[in-house]
Amino acid sequence: MDPTVIACLQGTMSSDLNTRKEAEAALIAMESKPDFVSAMISVVCCAELAKEIKVAAAIALKNCVRKRWAPDSLSDQQPLTDEARIFLKSSILQALFQSDNVGRRQLSETICIISKHDFPNKWPELLQALKSCFDSPDYDLVHAALETASSLFKRYQTEMKSYELWVEIKYVLDNFSEALTALMKRLVESVVSQTSTQGSVDVTTLKGTIRCLVQVAEVFYSLNVQDLPEYFEDNMPTWMNAFCTQLAWDFDGKIKMGPDDEPTPLDRLRAQICDDLTLYAQSYDEEFTPYASRFVEIVWCLMTKVNLLEPWDNLFINGVHFLSTVCVKSYCLETFKQPDMVKRTCLDIIIRNMQLRPGDLELFESSPDEYAEQDLGGSDLDTRRRVASDFVKALCKFFENEVISIFSEYIASLLKSYVENPGSTWRQLNAAIFLVIVLAARGQTSKFGVTRVSEFFSVDDFYATFLKSGLQGDSAIPLFKADALKYLIAFRNQTSKSIIVELLPHLVNLLVHECPVIRMYAANLIEHLLVLRDPVNANTPMYGKREFEPYIGTIITHLSRSLTMESTTECSYTMRCLTQLLNVFRDQPVDVISTLSQQLCQKIALVAKNPRKPYFNHFMFETACMLVKCVGSKNMDYFRAIESMLIEPFQDILQTDVAEFVPYVFQVLSLMLNMRIGKGESIPEAYLALHPFLLQACLWERHGYVPALVRLLEAYLRLSYKQEIGAEMLSSIIPIFHRLVNSRARDQDGMKLISTAAEWVAYSSFQPHYNTILTILFVKLQTMKTEKFAALFATFFCQLLTVHKLADVIRHVETIQQNLFGIVLEKLIIPQLSKTPSKPLDRRWRVLGLSNLLVDCTLVTSGNLSALWVPLAKGMVSLTTTSRSNQAQDEEEGEEETVGQNIQLTEPKDGIDSVYSFLVHSEVPIAHPIGYPRNLRTVASEALKRLNREQSQLMSTLMGMADLELQAQLQQLLS
Repeated sequence: MDPTVIACLQGTMSSDLNTRKEAEAALIAMESKPDFVSAMISVVCCAELAKEIKVAAAIALKNCVRKRWAPDSLSDQQPLTDEARIFLKSSILQALFQSDNVGRRQLSETICIISKHDFPNKWPELLQALKSCFDSPDYDLVHAALETASSLFKRYQTEMKSYELWVEIKYVLDNFSEALTALMKRLVESVVSQTSTQGSVDVTTLKGTIRCLVQVAEVFYSLNVQDLPEYFEDNMPTWMNAFCTQLAWDFDGKIKMGPDDEPTPLDRLRAQICDDLTLYAQSYDEEFTPYASRFVEIVWCLMTKVNLLEPWDNLFINGVHFLSTVCVKSYCLETFKQPDMVKRTCLDIIIRNMQLRPGDLELFESSPDEYAEQDLGGSDLDTRRRVASDFVKALCKFFENEVISIFSEYIASLLKSYVENPGSTWRQLNAAIFLVIVLAARGQTSKFGVTRVSEFFSVDDFYATFLKSGLQGDSAIPLFKADALKYLIAFRNQTSKSIIVELLPHLVNLLVHECPVIRMYAANLIEHLLVLRDPVNANTPMYGKREFEPYIGTIITHLSRSLTMESTTECSYTMRCLTQLLNVFRDQPVDVISTLSQQLCQKIALVAKNPRKPYFNHFMFETACMLVKCVGSKNMDYFRAIESMLIEPFQDILQTDVAEFVPYVFQVLSLMLNMRIGKGESIPEAYLALHPFLLQACLWERHGYVPALVRLLEAYLRLSYKQEIGAEMLSSIIPIFHRLVNSRARDQDGMKLISTAAEWVAYSSFQPHYNTILTILFVKLQTMKTEKFAALFATFFCQLLTVHKLADVIRHVETIQQNLFGIVLEKLIIPQLSKTPSKPLDRRWRVLGLSNLLVDCTLVTSGNLSALWVPLAKGMVSLTTTSRSNQAQDEEEGEEETVGQNIQLTEPKDGIDSVYSFLVHSEVPIAHPIGYPRNLRTVASEALKRLNREQSQLMSTLMGMADLELQAQLQQLLS
């Protein structure tokens, strides 16, 4: 065993940062050695080494395989040698089965990484190796094989349907299903045998057997999730009967399988089987119908007595999800129609699990951010209350009157208890408010709150009777105030404006309440109020300057203070509210913006040391964007002052490579550069000094950095227009453009970059690189063409025909290959014209480029490419016709300053990515050098009219070549 390798692995676990980084760097350097893979496998399998070192080796192996098994074209990583691949595939399974649980998870993940590229075609032995363990009496070995299979097949749950996926799944089904079924039967028989004996039970063996059954149930889900396989349809009786048997097992009280405060392996098995049953109930109705009622009865009984403690939440959630799914099916109607079935469901399952638990109160006090996320933020998809409320809504499909009657009676009793003794019955009010929201809401979304309310419920009356005094007073307990705020957040669209206006001064004070949850809820409610629109006039805010003006300064002060108070120093609700407030009320005094900027810079510098809350981090940078915009539109001196404040923490982030923040920094920097466009500004020296850093290959290897880097380089290109350094800037990005275009995952970023260069860099600077750029694109189209890239190229080529002279474009294309221009039009441009781009800017480029071709290109109008005039004209007409429906969107583009003020920033469009998330407020309208016409139909019409005016005979000839439908459309454009 090489002691250097062991020393490096030990160093990666050092508490000293420098030692750890040196060891990690040395380990990465070793990856390129031919024996690295075998060395890591040897360490993992060495019985004499410490567990921590073996795990470190497994992690190092996984990281190496992830980078080098199939390196991306953006990466400079050398792929593993064929010898290393062969060795690894033949030895990793043996290492997995011998690893005695040490590093087993990492090895399993490594197998999955390899399988993504090689299974099944290049690794057909994998399934056989896994199946060979199924007959082993060692349940740890069986579990390891099943766990690996589960990880291997898990991606079937999320992959899009495709022919390749079907082929792989069929291969797995043909070679694995029978062995899995046989194993399941053996395991079930083993449990029955172990638990039916009169003597003592070997608990370790029993737990190991059931742990294997949990993995079997997980694999079953993955193999059935895409479609019902023929094998499992034929063997449904076997599997369904086995599931019934397993759900009916009830030996927890007789056999001690673990601590009383932890779910047993049997509980986990029940939870997974409920998940499997839900899949069948949702997707395979017809086949599942004969078994449904039997399972409803078993699961229903389980849910009435499931442990109320948090560790059993998963079992309850999966079980109730199954019941919610089947109770809306007609084939289960009779089951739920049994006497008192609905009533007992409401009382014994739903109400029992809607009560506030001691753990909830503890969470409210000790982990307020987690409580708020569960209760308010939409992350409560996996809480008992959420699935219980979904069960209520599902039951209402067939039993609405009965359900409402049962719960109305229950709510009335809760409210009566509260009125009689409010000091000690606040828990009852909490349950009542929750049930009211569930029953009264007839339509609800996370973005808009409740959209429709039951006609039998008055939002205002309930608030006035039970919530107003406690919310506006000082004596109510914190949980009550939080519940009242949650009620208003849910019914914000239905609450009378007079109630909200009266509440505003109290709401503002709650931003600095001593209870963190109340501070969060108050900020959340204010943010939602800021984006509400008048129901009569959607362009008018419901609560605008008139309502908020007396409190804006106080709100800003209180939000800033809240960000310094315990438990809300990194509160996403608070920061989001601040972002939205600045977005709506941008005209704030400079001293206020300056103070906020100083505080924000301090916060960024502090949080950068340990970025742990992605949503807060995101809105912290959204707020930075808003501060830049607030001053950038007023005075460039103020703007530069704010910019200099931000640059300092940004430099530290870039120097220390805070991966979570670097893409955000690039986006804010691009905003600050774009804010200078059209104001006589040039690229500041600090940005010019940063430019070489942005070109480093190591940055472009990080996929999450690429979109933000592209946006920043685009900003450089736009400002280089002013300084006439476009040639230098363009030269620097050509290698990056080439690299991006050759990546299927990032070719759109490369096209975005070169498109900006074509528009903003002067032709004299662009001209020396013209043929290089075109050659890169043509090679890509010839060797790695995709539909996506073909569309990107068509748009870019039309852009070139717009921003440069036609003769220059044709000359450059023909220089590469004679008659290539005609081939490009016929083979690459015309086939794309039947597909309308979704982006308004892409449609504009195409219409502008085509109109130039159809009118000013003699090769097309009267030369040897005249046969292409009709298909090109047809494409242009199609674009101008479909654009009519998108005209409103066209008009809105470039109006971000107005439209952006109405954005509801509840969360980024695609959630928070650990590497890159787009900042909504990092974009500003840009006055493009050539200007963009608003109406594409007018562009086409004026171009054709000019051709008709200047060469009427030619126009008649060209139109005569068109079919009657196209002639009529062209005539309309000429009229």
